[in-house]
Amino acid sequence: MDTTMTFAGSTSASRDAPAQCSAPAQCSAPAPSLPIAAIERLFNRMTCFYGSKFLDLWKNADMDRVMATWADALGEYRGKPHCLQAALEQMKLRPFPPTLPEFLADCRSGERQFPEFKPLPPPPTPEMRERVKQGMAEFDAFMSAKTAGQPDPLAWAKRPKSQAAVRLLRDGAKRSRRLAVILNNLIRDGVVSENGRLLRGAS
Repeated sequence: MDTTMTFAGSTSASRDAPAQCSAPAQCSAPAPSLPIAAIERLFNRMTCFYGSKFLDLWKNADMDRVMATWADALGEYRGKPHCLQAALEQMKLRPFPPTLPEFLADCRSGERQFPEFKPLPPPPTPEMRERVKQGMAEFDAFMSAKTAGQPDPLAWAKRPKSQAAVRLLRDGAKRSRRLAVILNNLIRDGVVSENGRLLRGAS
């Protein structure tokens, strides 16, 4: 039995197309409904939670009409999965399956709890990622041109002239990854010993 709930993003029709209105000017557009497939998953979840307690509710009912009624009533929460999820969470606290009015009340509770809920944006497309990559490259080029010819603020660390500079470098390397890389390069090049002794001045 499928217990996975997927309310948002489904585009299947919630019921057969209604009969054509004989007076189109007097007909209003029907309210959106949840897809019947979503209601089937909801009822499957309730069956897993409550077993025969849930099935007995609909023993003598026309299940097609029951599901259509739930789909219509929950249509206002189409595109609001957080409200439906809040109602599902409430089922963990209920010893008996909720009626439709009770389930709607739990959905409204979720809407009050998360009034500013917004769905996550879609993942970036390859074109968007490429534009971001290009923008970062252009920014790096701009910053490189802007700082060209200016003194290197880390020259004292890259070319230490005294033991005091090495001590400052070693202290800074504990907090800065950039300084840690510089210190490792100096040790590799034989400018500074493993224990932090200045062996020779960097060229």
